[in-house]
Amino acid sequence: MKTVIKFVLAAAVLAVIAAGVSPYVLLWRLNQAYQAHEYQALVDVVDYDALRVNLKTQLYAELDKNQDEFGEMPFLQESLSQVAKGLIDTVVDRGVTKENAERFAIAASKTKQGETVQAESLGVETVALGGLLGVQNAQDLLGNAAKTDDNASENAPNTDAPTDEADNAQVSYGYCGVNCFLVAWQDDERTISAQLERRNVFGWKVVNVVLPFADE
Repeated sequence: MKTVIKFVLAAAVLAVIAAGVSPYVLLWRLNQAYQAHEYQALVDVVDYDALRVNLKTQLYAELDKNQDEFGEMPFLQESLSQVAKGLIDTVVDRGVTKENAERFAIAASKTKQGETVQAESLGVETVALGGLLGVQNAQDLLGNAAKTDDNASENAPNTDAPTDEADNAQVSYGYCGVNCFLVAWQDDERTISAQLERRNVFGWKVVNVVLPFADE
């Protein structure tokens, strides 16, 4: 009986440890996939329904924060706010989809191979979403990833090493709750964070990307 109890306790401890390190294991796997240009793994880790809701919340808040520019014109303020929120809904709903993410992943692979990617190949919704978030064109959407990998291959002796040092970006990560894990990328200009949420015991999904203006 004591042996059974010890076995159960040992299994429970191992399960707790495995659950605790599971987001770190996921990040390692995603980094390996990124280094190998296997972007489908990054596409599959996102909960697109939750991401759409959270992006809208941030964009609504940014819109409301800037409404003071209309001064003493509440009617105009309300009308423009409704139009703007409708535009946000349309762009986010149509742009943040798994299909568009897969299209983006294919374009990123082509960029890595030295091909020029036209904006049209990403889809109107994806480009419109990039514009809403302050990205100017298709090459801006894809260029940083390619540049990061190119710099890493030239400067880093170990191809398995993370590329954040190569492009002067700092990466930090850690738990933000029992079922919440945050990964932040920071360079000289901005900070972008991705929030992961635990699914079941060992699984994780990206449910939010905290945009740079959210911390302003």
